[in-house]
Amino acid sequence: MLGDTRNISLSLPQHYINLLEQQQLQQQQQQQQLQQQQQQQQLQQQQQQQQQQQQQQQQQLQQQQQQQQLQQQQQQQQQQQQQQQQQQHDVERRQRLRSLRLQQQLQQQQQQQQQQQQQQQVSRQILMSFRTC
Repeated sequence: MLGDTRNISLSLPQHYINLLEQQQLQQQQQQQQLQQQQQQQQLQQQQQQQQQQQQQQQQQLQQQQQQQQLQQQQQQQQQQQQQQQQQQHDVERRQRLRSLRLQQQLQQQQQQQQQQQQQQQVSRQILMSFRTC
């Protein structure tokens, strides 16, 4: 009977120790799970941040491209305007040249007419002078 009681008395604290160890193990496991969850959350957050950054970069790129396109269009328009202006200048120059030529021709014609008239007058005068003789 004495031996049995000793065994019982020895087994009781071991039982408590076992329970304590189990509790400690459970706590450790829970802590590990918590840490894992936290790590996963952190990873997810990092991924989300990276995705957001990528999206922002893409948007910035798109905006830059749009701006470049706009600039190109503006340049093209400016070039077209310059071309049109040059064409207009060319046309105006041609018109001026034509008008100048026409004026010169008119002046020449008038001079010729005047010369002819003068010649005719001179010839008449000569004829008249002969007649009077």
